Amino acid sequence: MDQSRVRGRFSRCLGGVSLLAALTLPPLSRPAFGKDFTITITSTPSGAKVEIDDIEKGYTPYTMRVPPGFVKPTHSAFSKKLGTPAMLRLSMPGYITKEVALAAGPFEWKNLYGVTLATIYMLKATSFHFDLEPEPTPQVAETPNPTTAESPELVKPTHWNATFSDSVGKGTMSVSLDVRSDGTVAGTYGAKSEGMPGETHGSITGTWQGSTMKFVMLQTGPCAGSYSGALSLDRDRGSGPYSGTDCKGKHENGFIQVVYDSGASPIVSPTASSPSQPQASDQATGQPPPALTNGEIVRMVKAGLSEETILLDIQKGPDRFDTSPAALIDLKSQGVPESVLQGMLRAGSPPE
Repeated sequence: MDQSRVRGRFSRCLGGVSLLAALTLPPLSRPAFGKDFTITITSTPSGAKVEIDDIEKGYTPYTMRVPPGFVKPTHSAFSKKLGTPAMLRLSMPGYITKEVALAAGPFEWKNLYGVTLATIYMLKATSFHFDLEPEPTPQVAETPNPTTAESPELVKPTHWNATFSDSVGKGTMSVSLDVRSDGTVAGTYGAKSEGMPGETHGSITGTWQGSTMKFVMLQTGPCAGSYSGALSLDRDRGSGPYSGTDCKGKHENGFIQVVYDSGASPIVSPTASSPSQPQASDQATGQPPPALTNGEIVRMVKAGLSEETILLDIQKGPDRFDTSPAALIDLKSQGVPESVLQGMLRAGSPPE
């Protein structure tokens, strides 16, 4: 065989092996071709932390060198390629964090034969500058000057009749309150304990939120004392626990029940328009008060209200009593007096 033809075949074979090797060699084992590019990242103000693909790099102004394959297209199998969009994050206390992709793409990288070998990205520029925006300043509500602020509006004076019982004794109470638009209440009270001469009296203050009124009572006579508790209010009545101390000792396990005086103003919430708060009775809104039920009668009896007070409440109506024989027997077993049962029978309507 002609030697020149042999050499030509050998040379073409060697060239094919060399191209195949160039395409399959690991990237890190190939020599770098071309000059690296310098990339700069700046910001106003300077000193922002630079993170690329969640890796902290430094602070602005920041400079780095990258292979040419990161910046311009290349068909060389030996050049390094950028495989991510190079997500930049600039952060600085007091400024809004900025995130942006430094590279465009993805693009298909093909060899000389047009075969797609990888998906790559290309940096959009060699110089990047960003203006950082200050974080918005939180708005602080102005505090009204106590010397110039107007006093809360008086909603309505309210008068309540109440009964109470605790570890020391039980009795009746009369309460007069001023209810203001800011939810504060203030007034006076007088109390008469069963089996005790004279009357105790003092002041009452508290806050009214929703259907709950928290109160503090300061007794000024005939001996000093203090009590605190909370009332759960429902239109024209309410009840709740209390405790305190005075010259008689500790008053524990206290329970108070209030009913508004039908001859005075009803219980009125300082913001009665809110559905979640106690509403005024029929005297203030034109709506009827809630109907009395068997359960309400039992509650008043167990709270120690007198038969006369309960009968007055029944006469005031409206009611929704169950006066069936079984219901009357149950009421009797729970201590409801005969006079109250008779009052329910006179005023009762069939249960719904």
